[in-house]
Amino acid sequence: MKSPTNLLRVAFTSLLIFGACTTRDTTVIYQKLIARIYTTTGTTVFNDATFRQDDVFFTALIPYTTLASHFQWGNTAYAFKPSEGYTKLAEQVADIKVITLNDFNDTYKAGSNLADDCTFYDTQSMYHADDTYMPYADSTAKTKQATIDLINASAGGGNWFINIVQRFAFRIKPKGYVNKPQRFAIILISDKYTALADTTVTLNFKP
Repeated sequence: MKSPTNLLRVAFTSLLIFGACTTRDTTVIYQKLIARIYTTTGTTVFNDATFRQDDVFFTALIPYTTLASHFQWGNTAYAFKPSEGYTKLAEQVADIKVITLNDFNDTYKAGSNLADDCTFYDTQSMYHADDTYMPYADSTAKTKQATIDLINASAGGGNWFINIVQRFAFRIKPKGYVNKPQRFAIILISDKYTALADTTVTLNFKP
């Protein structure tokens, strides 16, 4: 039978070995897409609401989860220091589509993709872990491709800087029909040809 001293020695050695194993690479994958509509004053747009088109903007939230971690042996002298792991996406966002589910106007009929005729924006609550209101930031307008690049870049880096939820906002530039129900599907296409999608609530534009 091993003595208590030997058991303690084994336990302490195991602790050092475990501490020396530091997480270096973490792979994350998007879970879903959540579509929301807000007004520029912070009101959530609920189903069948009526607003002026210029007074609303659309948002997409993309929560992700850890898919896998890869470990690397480290120097036991640094066993109890925080890991400086790197995070990467299992799939990169390749395209964003905004599909109108009803006739939007004379040009964009039901099933049309409006994404190339939208203005995209940063939001000011990038690091929130829920779907709370995202302030509209008019000063940071950007193209669809710039938004895709930002989404892909923001998920990588040190573990201390992981965004638990990615998010972006956009507004539709062409004017839609007024007093007619409008609803949209927001779709993310990955570089692995998978898709995440959600539909917005129905709203009506007033003059």
